[in-house]
Amino acid sequence: MEKEVDAILRRCRLLNKMSHFHNTLTGEESPLADIEDTSPASLSVSLKSLFGLILGSESSLPEFKQMHIPKLRSEACIQVTRSLVEAYELIYKAIMDPKNRYPDPKSLARHRPGQIRTILGI
Repeated sequence: MEKEVDAILRRCRLLNKMSHFHNTLTGEESPLADIEDTSPASLSVSLKSLFGLILGSESSLPEFKQMHIPKLRSEACIQVTRSLVEAYELIYKAIMDPKNRYPDPKSLARHRPGQIRTILGI
C-alpha cells in the first residue's frame, strides 16, 4: 500500500514535499511559504493535481484490479484512501498554521479534510 500512496503522491509532485510538512510539526522547518518546494505556487499545482485524482477528473485512483479476492481488493483501496487523507490532513494543517506564512491559506487548501473524507467515502 505504501508504494501505491507514494506513487500517487509522486504523480502529484507532493512526495518530495512531505518531509517539509512533517518537519514543520516539530518546529525544525522555516516557514513553508518561504521554501521553494512548498511555496504557494508550487503547492497550488500539486494540490490541483491531487484533487484531480480524488475527484476523478484525471486518471482515477488505483483499483487493484489484479487482486482477485474482493475483500483484499477492498481493504487495499481503503488503506490507500486513508493514507492519502492522512497526508492531506498534514498538508492542510501546515497550510493553515500561521507560522508557515501562507498569504491566503483558504484559497490554497480549499477543501477541509472532512470534505476529502466524504468525497472518498471514508
